[in-house]
Amino acid sequence: MSEVIDEKATDWLLRLNEADATAQDFDAFNTWCARDPRHREAYEKVAGLWSDLESLQSVIAESDAGNVTAFPDGTGARSQPARVRGRVARRVWIGAIAACIALFLVFSTLEAPHYFADHSTATGQQSVIHLADGTVGYLNTDTAIDVSFGPAGRRISLLKGEALFEVAKDPARPFEVSAHGGRAVALGTTYAVRADFRSGATAVTVAEGIVSVRTGDGNGSQSIVNAGQQVRYSADGTLTPVATIDVADALAWRRGLISFDDLPLEDALAEVDRYMPGLIVLLAGDVASKAVTATLSIKSLDDGLEALASTQNLSVHKVSPYLTLLY
Repeated sequence: MSEVIDEKATDWLLRLNEADATAQDFDAFNTWCARDPRHREAYEKVAGLWSDLESLQSVIAESDAGNVTAFPDGTGARSQPARVRGRVARRVWIGAIAACIALFLVFSTLEAPHYFADHSTATGQQSVIHLADGTVGYLNTDTAIDVSFGPAGRRISLLKGEALFEVAKDPARPFEVSAHGGRAVALGTTYAVRADFRSGATAVTVAEGIVSVRTGDGNGSQSIVNAGQQVRYSADGTLTPVATIDVADALAWRRGLISFDDLPLEDALAEVDRYMPGLIVLLAGDVASKAVTATLSIKSLDDGLEALASTQNLSVHKVSPYLTLLY
């Protein structure tokens, strides 16, 4: 039900911001809000995010007398929308609305795995855990795992994020990391598993030893992954061919770095975004596919973001701790 309310609140947000919004639209909106207290609460959360964007007016030059309609304040039955002037502001408005909506939905839905985890990290945080069998785990940013050890085996459920395990040898009890319907099993080795909670994609990277990766149930596809190799699979059970990779780059986060080589800018920004709270929004779509190569320090990502933006002659504006725009 909450997702339905969130989507409806988003619909109202967009509708009431249209230049042709009518008094009847406002009446219908207020009727919807009066129907359930959660309706007004959902709308105010999304609309509240917009207020952070007002500071953009001080950094974006006004270039003509055009105008766009800002969100109604949501406090009165017939509140008249305010006006934000500037041709560039219109371009920013489109991306900014999308950012606000996405930010709200991220915060309201993607934090769920942390509530069910035995161990977790927040965005930008990393931690080391010592398991009962002697295995050492390294949790990367925004990661959640559930631990289930028994006489017959050792199982880690990767609910979200990325974790590297230096597995203690125990031939009688295989060590298994499960994510998105797949399993990566080893007896004693070092390997990492990364699960994207939103896309359903999982990557298994082996630093030492051998790992068996299987998708789905007993009839799923299987690959044997050796040190220096990586395999990926999706939630639908599709398993990619095993690939030889630069493990040092793939696991650069263990050294406090983010490394990418010839990666599209939009993908590079998505990688940086994993380590920063909120969202990074690229408003200049024409450079989204431009390839970039860089190694950034996780401790100074603001500087790294500026460096990435400069390669495409983009400006960076941090609207709030939870929203950064590139344009």
